[in-house]
Amino acid sequence: MIYFLGINDLVFAPIYLFFIYVVIYFIAQKIRERHLRQYFLYGIQLKLAGAIIFGLIYAFIYQGADTYGYWIASKTIYTAFWDSPVIWFKLILHFEPDSSIVYYTNKIYWYRDLPSYFPSAVAGFFSIFCFNTYSVLAMCLAIVSFNGLWHLYLVFYNLYPQLHKKLAIAIFYIPSVFFWGSGLMKEPLVLAGLGWMVYAFYFGLIKRERPLKCILLAITSLIILFSVKPYVIAALFFPMMVWLYMLNIKRFKKTISKIIVSFLAISLQVVLIYFFLDVIVEKSGFDLRNSDAILNRIREVNEWIVFSTREEGSVYNIGKFDGTASGALAMAPQALIVALFRPFLWEVKNMTMFAAAIENTWMLVLTLYVFFKAGFFRSFRIIRKDTTLVFCFLYCLILAIIVGLSSGNFGTLVRYKIPLIPFYVAAIYILQAHANNKIASQVSTQPSKSKKSFVPPVQTNQ
Repeated sequence: MIYFLGINDLVFAPIYLFFIYVVIYFIAQKIRERHLRQYFLYGIQLKLAGAIIFGLIYAFIYQGADTYGYWIASKTIYTAFWDSPVIWFKLILHFEPDSSIVYYTNKIYWYRDLPSYFPSAVAGFFSIFCFNTYSVLAMCLAIVSFNGLWHLYLVFYNLYPQLHKKLAIAIFYIPSVFFWGSGLMKEPLVLAGLGWMVYAFYFGLIKRERPLKCILLAITSLIILFSVKPYVIAALFFPMMVWLYMLNIKRFKKTISKIIVSFLAISLQVVLIYFFLDVIVEKSGFDLRNSDAILNRIREVNEWIVFSTREEGSVYNIGKFDGTASGALAMAPQALIVALFRPFLWEVKNMTMFAAAIENTWMLVLTLYVFFKAGFFRSFRIIRKDTTLVFCFLYCLILAIIVGLSSGNFGTLVRYKIPLIPFYVAAIYILQAHANNKIASQVSTQPSKSKKSFVPPVQTNQ
């Protein structure tokens, strides 16, 4: 049964797709490096294909599910625009219901649940440009998602230009990322926010370049991530601070005075970011500084998912999480394995699980191969010396534990884990290159002399 695909999709989707291809072709011509231009074109085409296939599968197999709910809510927002642009504006910005908008908010089931409403608000914004056509909305979100991933790729490419092909595989070509990270869902927005945040952090605070662009991207990504999945910021914040600290401390010789200066500079940055988060936290209502609140939220999500999907046959059990720090630590190893490598092939019960199991098996084999080839203890020595690897693995570790504890269902897990997959696979490839002595050094943290976005700076420090 088709819930949201209709004549509009048959008429408008090909037309919009043609114009999208024309635009991205002209954008690609501005990229000087041939291999980068190739990754840009292939990457965005995969995202667009993922968005279309995602819509077809959810229409014909899953009978709408969440993406249908997001589209229905966006349809209400679209209708509001033609009644009053002011009402539309209030709905887009998620105003508190008042007499002017309550008629519309009553039609939106999850208006008061911001994480569930936010994808609909984004779709409602794009809807006025495409007559609320589902396929076109899905392509719009796929483009937004790709833009974030492209910015993430530029960060890794700036650090390791010689690994451009493998980094493109990690960020653009993993099936679950370009499929589940496309379409009208939360995940495309999370990937966009992640990519923009890492780009803003790296080029803004580490390289100290492009300040205006980095500030705008940081603000946009914070709004998205806090609105959709605050726990991703919780997983990202500490690793970023560790990355910043490790890079800054390397810039000083080991004298007492310079260590003090380094400590004060880093402390000031942490304090400024903390107070900035304080403002965001006040607006979002989700306190990332309260570990008990985060752990209890993880427990609640886990219980709800397990209860709501108990008859689907894809529930996994690693024990009952009690929402405490000690409970999280005790279950962390199992949660880590679940998030990174399960379901295993022998746990497959449907086609979605089979696709996930194939990908997980590849990731497991790749991980074991790289660590075995490099040597277990040598691998950790390499990671310790490369600050980017410390950041990637620490972020993946934290997010994997959060996802493993909160999911409780393999169907949900495959979507929840995609924000860590590009970082994890990229880190494994970087570790492999270090082990094979193909990376002689790490990128300098000094601002590059070149102003060109696609020209990597000279590497100088290890």
